[in-house]
Amino acid sequence: MSGIFLSYSRVDRALAEQVLAGLRGLGVDVWWDEDMPGVDWQQELEHQINELAAVLVLWTPASINSKNVRDEARLSQHTDKLINVLAGVSAPPFPYDRVNGLPLNGWTQRESHNGWTRVVQTVEHHLVRVGASEPGALMARLAEHEQGIQAKRREIAAAEEAYQNAKADEDAADAARAEAEAQFESAEEQLKRVIDFGGSSSLVSAAHTDLEKARAALEEADRARKLVGRLLIITSRDLSRAKAMFERQFGEQFDSTLAPETYPEAQPQQSAPPRTPPRSQTTTPTGVASSISPTSAETSPGAPPNPPKRKLAVMFPIYAMAVIALITLFAIIVFTSSPLVPDDSVATADVAAASDAAMASTASDASTASDAAAPAATTPDASTPAAPDASAPANK
Repeated sequence: MSGIFLSYSRVDRALAEQVLAGLRGLGVDVWWDEDMPGVDWQQELEHQINELAAVLVLWTPASINSKNVRDEARLSQHTDKLINVLAGVSAPPFPYDRVNGLPLNGWTQRESHNGWTRVVQTVEHHLVRVGASEPGALMARLAEHEQGIQAKRREIAAAEEAYQNAKADEDAADAARAEAEAQFESAEEQLKRVIDFGGSSSLVSAAHTDLEKARAALEEADRARKLVGRLLIITSRDLSRAKAMFERQFGEQFDSTLAPETYPEAQPQQSAPPRTPPRSQTTTPTGVASSISPTSAETSPGAPPNPPKRKLAVMFPIYAMAVIALITLFAIIVFTSSPLVPDDSVATADVAAASDAAMASTASDASTASDAAAPAATTPDASTPAAPDASAPANK
């Protein structure tokens, strides 16, 4: 083990990663507990303390009360290799305050910071003392790094200025087009009034000329607006690219220097309630379109078969009963909406039989009446006087 050992509290992991990335970005060989998984790093530190150039201790409100951090600081203090870095505290705890603390509050890796400069100077002093670096080499790399940051910031500032100028030109072009459109509408209305009032040919010609001038001005305003719009798109893209490049080079620098296992384990997120995906059409190898479910299409070949679906067995009797009920209801509706009409042949036979019976009854009644009237006609009633004979002479 050689270089610098970083001592910190687990609570301050984010700050430790930032310091680790900053020093490694300058070419410093930095060790921390994540580089020794499964190893008692304190015992290893005790064995390798003579090989290390220094131990950089991050003093924070959390690490001040950490026993491990204090033990590591004590070991480095005994060998005169302690570097105290302060974040959120004003001084190292006793008895480690005999070495001056270097405040690092407000350091973001994106700006020049006096505290970070002093940290790099102190680290370089310890590295030079053990022959691990040349004098001034580390500070030169820091200056180059800060110059790169400043150059990128100037590029962003220039792109921002160009974008703002294009935005102002767009606003001016919008105003000019609105004014040209108002003048065109006014000239058009003037020509209409001249024609409606029967103006002379000279007035009509002058109105036409004004209208054509207004039309040309409006077309020119439209062309200017399109050009400004294109310029605004270009400057906006340049600004976005400059910011993205700055983020990749300086904002995400430490992400590329850490091993994958050093990232904190992602916490599982609660998934939303499952929804039935829509059925989609797919084409089989034979070219026939079939409807499949995306869920079944995404099932891995090695997945176990789905358990038997009991829901279908439970629902089948319900479906059958529903079908029977629908059929019964349909039959009731049909028979109640269509009245029962007897067959035509049966109705005709019944009517004929009734007619025959009526005629027979009428004939019988007529025969009986004739038989009863015959004797009365042949035997005159004694009480009834006879009618005088018309041929007999009348009594005088």
